[in-house]
Amino acid sequence: MNEMDELNCPRCKKAMEKIKKADVVIDICPKCHGMWLDEGEMEKLAEYGKTIIE
Repeated sequence: MNEMDELNCPRCKKAMEKIKKADVVIDICPKCHGMWLDEGEMEKLAEYGKTIIE
């Protein structure tokens, strides 16, 4: 999926908003607060989390 593609929430169909953390674009639903991550992004966020905890 391209970083600029529009994505609707699979649960409530509302347009998702994009935020960027640790070079990962996270799609978040402003209505039901669901999140969408592309392949490999969960691992990137987990690694980022380890660096801020240590």
